[in-house]
Amino acid sequence: MKWEHKIGDTVSFTHETIMVYDEDGNRHAEHKPVNPPACGVIVGGCYRRTGKYKQGGSHSTLDGYDSWPAELHVTGTVPVYRVSKTFTGKPVDVLPEHIELMEAGHGRPTGEA
Repeated sequence: MKWEHKIGDTVSFTHETIMVYDEDGNRHAEHKPVNPPACGVIVGGCYRRTGKYKQGGSHSTLDGYDSWPAELHVTGTVPVYRVSKTFTGKPVDVLPEHIELMEAGHGRPTGEA
């Protein structure tokens, strides 16, 4: 994937992206609508992993104690931009298709005249 926007770009976005597990243990991206659309500044980008969760566990044996960690069997990735709504605010994940670049100093998306 080619990243279209750069760190420091002011953007408008209509959905936030959160990673969730369903009842079968599959991890996937869900989109939470933001109404009205929010604006913020891109502070980074990353790939979030999707896949199947395998629960860890432990048990006692005659030889001692045995344990194994929980793990995520990765089947894919989702590229997200990290967007901060305020100067000191915690960044949120936003998919590239939910972002629109804003004009500098005008506070409106570049697609509008």
